[in-house]
Amino acid sequence: MQDGVAKQLSQVYDNCAKCEERGYHVGVQGKSMQDYLRFTLLKFYVYLSSSNGNISMAEIAYLNDALGYSMSADQIDRFNVSSKITKYSLKDSMITMMMPFLKMDLETSPIGPMSLAFIEFINQAGLDFMTVDNGRTEPFIMRDLGALVLALRNFRIEYITNWENMIREQKRREEMANRPPYVPGISPACRQSSRISTA
Repeated sequence: MQDGVAKQLSQVYDNCAKCEERGYHVGVQGKSMQDYLRFTLLKFYVYLSSSNGNISMAEIAYLNDALGYSMSADQIDRFNVSSKITKYSLKDSMITMMMPFLKMDLETSPIGPMSLAFIEFINQAGLDFMTVDNGRTEPFIMRDLGALVLALRNFRIEYITNWENMIREQKRREEMANRPPYVPGISPACRQSSRISTA
């Protein structure tokens, strides 16, 4: 794993700890965010490697080093079969992993440093992993990686947009509730001044 990608992964782990300190979790019973991150990344690497056939020894060494595992080719193959990894199941796992980051971002700023950092890490980690064997990226694997990253970005944008719309609607209702009652023949300004004079 390249140093830059390794630093990104370390930052993602740190962000997991920050989220859990604030009460944000992945919502998967018995799994911490760090555990679920490793599980999701294992699915990610296995999915990318299976796109061009069987996983190579270099790819096995890479994922074991990145995730702190010591899995054999047979173990990885069994994991692949038992997990039934597809682009859809992988995307779902990625979104589950990203949700605490996204919620934490919205608590602080919709700019989203944690969720954006996670998506950027996934992109860079995928590119790094794909060059392990021959230093070149295969076009069809690049396509799969690009589709995954785009799906995560679109989900994030849609979630933030829905959240902002909800906040605006909530403010609108609060403003409506605080308006003075309507009285026929009396202007809103008069109603307001009448309210002030009788207070």
